[in-house]
Parts: sequence; C-alpha cells; structure tokens
Amino acid sequence: ANRRYAIDVRAVRVRNLTTNEIVAQSSPNLRVAYFVAGKRTSPTAAIGTLSVSGKAKDGAGDVYIDGNKVGTLPYNAKMVEQAITVEVRWSDAYAKPFSKTARVQAGTATAVIASKADFKVGDTGPAGGFIFYDKGKASEGWRYLEAAPSDQSTRIQWYNGKYIDFKTGTVVGRGKANTEAIIAAQGSGNYAAALCKNLSLNGFSDWFLPSKDELDLMYENLKKAGLGGFGKDWLWSSSQDVHYNVWGQSFSDGDQNSNDPNFDFSVRAVRAF
Repeated sequence: ANRRYAIDVRAVRVRNLTTNEIVAQSSPNLRVAYFVAGKRTSPTAAIGTLSVSGKAKDGAGDVYIDGNKVGTLPYNAKMVEQAITVEVRWSDAYAKPFSKTARVQAGTATAVIASKADFKVGDTGPAGGFIFYDKGKASEGWRYLEAAPSDQSTRIQWYNGKYIDFKTGTVVGRGKANTEAIIAAQGSGNYAAALCKNLSLNGFSDWFLPSKDELDLMYENLKKAGLGGFGKDWLWSSSQDVHYNVWGQSFSDGDQNSNDPNFDFSVRAVRAF
C-alpha cells in the first residue's frame, strides 16, 4: 500500500575464488532496508529500537539475545528488523532465567519487560538437567537438586575393588558428603562415585552420586512424570547399608534394595544449587 520494497538478507556466503568453494556461510534472515518504488534514492535502513527492563525488586541480570550476551538490565539498542529471543539471566542463582521471543520492527520501539520466577520441579535446570527437588528456601548454599539430563553409565560397579565400610547417610542433602567420603576411602578409579565427581557437563563440575532418599525423589518426581529419559535399570545411590552393601533403586517399579557393591548398575549424577 505504501509502495515500499524491502531488502532482506537471507544468506551471507564467503567463497574462495581460487577453488570456488563456499568456506563459510550464515542465514541471518534480516530485513536491513526499505526503498520507495520508482525513486532513485538511497535505501532507508530498517532500524527499530529494543528496550529490555525488569522490576527493581528483581535485582540485576545479564541480557542475552539469541544466546549471546549483549549487556545488563536495563538494556537499550537500535537493531535491524528481525525476530529475536531475549533472555535475562538473573544474578540470583536461585531464579529461573526469563526468556521471550520478540520482533524488532523498523521505525518502532519494542519493549520487553522481564520478570523473575522460581524454578519448579520438572523444569530444566542451569546445567541442562531436570529439577527434581525444591526445599523451599536456600540454606547451606543450596535450594534445588538437579539431575543430569542422561545417565553417566549403564553398567558400572559401586566399589573400587575392595569392600570398605565407612559412614554415609541416606537423607536428602547428604549425597554430596557421601560422594566425598566414598572417594576419600576408595581413591581414584572408575566406579560410580568417581564417575559423578569427575563429571563436567554444560559448564558445571559440581556433580555427585545421590543419596538413597535423593534417588527416590528422582524416581517419584521425574521418572513417574516421564521426565529425564530414565529406563528400567537399577541405579546406584551413595548410601551404604550394613555389611558393605549399598542401596540401589529399580527405575522399573521404584523398589529400593540393598545390593553387593560389585554389581553393575546405572548411574545418574545430580547437583545442588
């Protein structure tokens, strides 16, 4: 209706003129300019403005656009016309990142107002796994438990070649201390606790083998809800029972049992934050 034509950049390619090969390419799909039909004038840049803000009570946060950090709250910028994903990662480690899809329109102002929310059981956690426990408030340096997105092993022993009896606990919140105690007693090697302790995943390296009660919460809150990609295998906990035996759990029916630590069970690491 306004007899304007758009200039869109669908793809950018870098070609080696010697070999005629395309050595790099990108598909930004950006609307970069307009020009008026029938006029020999320079194109008008398709520029709009974006503002990202939050409520004062929510505190500070870093702003990301399409996965790249661009600044902090409040954030203002001029951009070419395009669809974007705006994310705010709060300074509060216990807050769930805010994410929203928006479109910057030429000649208009696009406003995104970020809001802070708590994680819920079943949400994707900071490490890309699944939140399976919320104790309601932060204490002793953590509030949530997050399970890794997949198993670290489907066949691994709990012990490291020797039957050793040492003190571990079964309650929620004890898995990390159990893991440290197991490794201190059994040393280096390829076994369940060491596998979790040595895990580095999505930038996080604070994983541990869950306690008996933590493992049961994973079954109740994730497996039963169809989350986490769990199979029907038995999984190891970090909790010893009497006579060197160790608690494990079937993710077929939820049964917990005391087992010989030289059995081969699956392992799913967890972390607290």
